[in-house]
Amino acid sequence: MKSFFLLLLLIIFSNGLVQAQIEWTRYGDNPVLDVGPPGAWDDAMLVRGSVYFDNTTYHMWYSGYDGLTFRIGYATSPDGINWQKYSSNPVLDFGAPGTWDDEYVAIPTVIYFNSQYHMIYQGRDNGTIRLGHATSPDGINWTKDPQNPVIDIGAPGSWYDTWVATPFMMSKGDTLHLWFFGRQGTIGRIGHAFSTDEGTSWEFNPNNPVLDIGTWDTPRVSSPSVVYNSITSQYYMIYSGGNEGIFISEIGCATSSSLFGPWTKQGNGPIFLKGDPGEWDSQHVGFHYVIFDQSSDTYKMWYTGGAADWDSKIGYATAPVVTGIEDDISIPMEFNLYQNHPNPFNSATAIQYSIPQRSNVQLKVYDILGNEVSTLVNEEKEQGFYTINFGANNLASGLYLYRIQAGDFIQTKKMILLR
Repeated sequence: MKSFFLLLLLIIFSNGLVQAQIEWTRYGDNPVLDVGPPGAWDDAMLVRGSVYFDNTTYHMWYSGYDGLTFRIGYATSPDGINWQKYSSNPVLDFGAPGTWDDEYVAIPTVIYFNSQYHMIYQGRDNGTIRLGHATSPDGINWTKDPQNPVIDIGAPGSWYDTWVATPFMMSKGDTLHLWFFGRQGTIGRIGHAFSTDEGTSWEFNPNNPVLDIGTWDTPRVSSPSVVYNSITSQYYMIYSGGNEGIFISEIGCATSSSLFGPWTKQGNGPIFLKGDPGEWDSQHVGFHYVIFDQSSDTYKMWYTGGAADWDSKIGYATAPVVTGIEDDISIPMEFNLYQNHPNPFNSATAIQYSIPQRSNVQLKVYDILGNEVSTLVNEEKEQGFYTINFGANNLASGLYLYRIQAGDFIQTKKMILLR
């Protein structure tokens, strides 16, 4: 077996430096979760396990396929490696005829939030994939949200007018954040949404899609998994990219200082590769799930791999957190002023900008009549990405403008304050 290097180049926005690379190591006895015996509900293949660690036990919700349809099962483990499937699987089944998920349910993401488990999962009906929500007191007995699907496909011509799928959810404070795959024809991109009512309704990031295709990862990026590094105050999005057979084929990485983006891809290619010829994951790796284990300062990833189409199981890999600083090899390539978020906002919002070289930066806020109401930045800045929080406690509701000048670069955007 071989180790692969995840080039998690952790940008430190204040000084333009990045963190040293992190080495991912495959578990030597993969896969850690295999298909069931002949005749079982999951006897054909397994796809994407969502893992939650409660400081004692690892809990996994995974997709199982019997050759006809997908359902969602449950397993537990003391170490993330040795898994015991729940005896009464599956724990979430497809819906009744005529419902939005009557063909299958699959690809769950589960978190424990406000004293219960929340699942976002994809369901399919008439070939269209949408996202639903379910809750459970114990991770086994699930109740589907009567408002399902909670995220539907977009209007014709939108970036997600064909499918919405492969969700990943995390919480911050009293808000749930969700990243998901949106498909338009054959092109797939990653979008972001957030919920303040525990997952029943979702507001889209106005900058969607937040991650687009590039070179090696065309024609689609999918299956995002987001983790946070408190050392550098950075978020890492580990995502699947490319296309080989029915599966996305390899895994890449992007970083951001904010849950709302912007996201910067790291390196010029995938950072976790499919296995060598003859290995169980020689055709594709992807549909992964990453968590950060604080007790061991370790990133842990459960990923889907296979040696052929319609052949997949779940493997395991780990990576230590590295804190050494290396020379900068990832900087913004252009000046940019990003849309504030949230927008509209109630009392405070975040404004991000990037500068590719050392510059004198002025960032100011104006009312609709052109009167200056706040100076957020007025100093020389090093190259990098920056986030400024704007508090509007003393301002009236209405339309405001924010304007950046950095050298010869000038850009203005609008934002709306609603009380």
